Amino acid sequence: MLDEYEEGARLEIQRADHLLHVSLKYTRTGDVIRNTIQRLIAAIEYAASDIMHSAREHGRVKHIPSNPMMVVEMLPSVLKSERAILDYISFYHLLKKIHRSPFKTQDEYHKNVALVVGDYKVTVDLLHLYYMKTKDFVRFAYNYVR
Repeated sequence: MLDEYEEGARLEIQRADHLLHVSLKYTRTGDVIRNTIQRLIAAIEYAASDIMHSAREHGRVKHIPSNPMMVVEMLPSVLKSERAILDYISFYHLLKKIHRSPFKTQDEYHKNVALVVGDYKVTVDLLHLYYMKTKDFVRFAYNYVR
């Protein structure tokens, strides 16, 4: 069962990688940035779910919520000794906020395309950082599960 979730997170990372390095290179639209963020959120949710399933198998958790946001919120209670988890959770909330909020695009179809959400601007460089942080969380999650 854990392999199914691990595969899901890895596939989402692979899809985000393709969006970031291929689609965004040729398309340069706000929708590609937004879809990449959606893939990053899905990868975090798969990895968090995998941590919770592992915790249930080891008797640390009795019930796993069906809502992915609640699963992520439960992670600090399962990973009490891991300080980095709070940073990853706040990162997850940031991605969710960016994805849910109404957005505008800046310089669409140009080199400096950006997704503007309120006062916050997601550039291609910032999206690369988000991608790397998501990969770090997925690695962290599967190292914890093993």
